[in-house]
Amino acid sequence: MYIIVVGGGKIGYFLARQLLEDQHEVLIVEQNAEKAAQIAEDLGEIVMIGDGCEAATMERAGMGRTDMAIALTGDELDNILNNADITEEAAEAPAVEVDLADLDQS
Repeated sequence: MYIIVVGGGKIGYFLARQLLEDQHEVLIVEQNAEKAAQIAEDLGEIVMIGDGCEAATMERAGMGRTDMAIALTGDELDNILNNADITEEAAEAPAVEVDLADLDQS
């Protein structure tokens, strides 16, 4: 499966790592260039710098061929808006939202 993960924070990073271990093709879309460089160093060239809320970014990420897109940013509203755009863009690809506020960040 080709999976786009929007947000390369802790959860996005570990999810992408697990998906790679499970032999999936993964792309992380991350706004922060420094964080993107660290992800690339750790996991390989599976990260693209960009804003996952922008249609042009998601188009460059391969939204048209994705099997699944997951929004895991630290901003719940961005996740909701991104998932709405994902659903509109690729109605056949499932969109998953994770509410980070419910997770224990300790």
